Amino acid sequence: MTIIYQSSNNSITKENLISSFERDLYTTSANGKKGCFRYGLSDQGPYTISECHCVNFMDRISRKMFIEMPLMEKVQETFLRQKQLIVYSLGSGGCYQELSICVQLAKHGYSIQKIVLVDHEYTKMEKDERVSTFKRLFQTLFSQEAKVSVYQTEKDYFGAIETLKEEKPDVILCIDIESERLPYRCDNWKKMAGDHLSVFVYHNISHDDRDFTNSIETIGSTTIT
Repeated sequence: MTIIYQSSNNSITKENLISSFERDLYTTSANGKKGCFRYGLSDQGPYTISECHCVNFMDRISRKMFIEMPLMEKVQETFLRQKQLIVYSLGSGGCYQELSICVQLAKHGYSIQKIVLVDHEYTKMEKDERVSTFKRLFQTLFSQEAKVSVYQTEKDYFGAIETLKEEKPDVILCIDIESERLPYRCDNWKKMAGDHLSVFVYHNISHDDRDFTNSIETIGSTTIT
């Protein structure tokens, strides 16, 4: 795996975090695909987040194309003046892709006030190293007040929205979802969004090309903010 940034203390800053990703995020590792982000925190040893590869063709080049082009273009087109965002990610796993998207949003002047991570792997949420490491880096990019919410299932999160414990997100990431479940999840999210303006990103793991433009749309209100 590729070690992107390593520090022996707490001195990691927003600027060197962004520059590290700019330099090394899309560097192809020995096997051509997998990578990790590692940094040290004081004398507690290295902490890592990791990149999953559910899709064979989703290498570093295609991931760069996806994040920098259609995703950022749609966010900028949709949120012209609104710069405070809530982001939701289904199947966040090792949080590598989520951090790379956060870096790009920060570069383009957006601030994420909360990110919601949903994955059935988070059985011990408070002890999951990937989530705790992601939170440190996420708050470095934005602020110590920026929130990270964690759920095991989408149903749990929908319940929190319905009871007003959570706000509806502005950016919805449903990336590399099993093909037979994707239409169902798309319908659910459109119903849940209602008239709340959101950028909805959905990607089917059976896709075998690099054209992501048909996998991103604006849902909810037609009013651009």
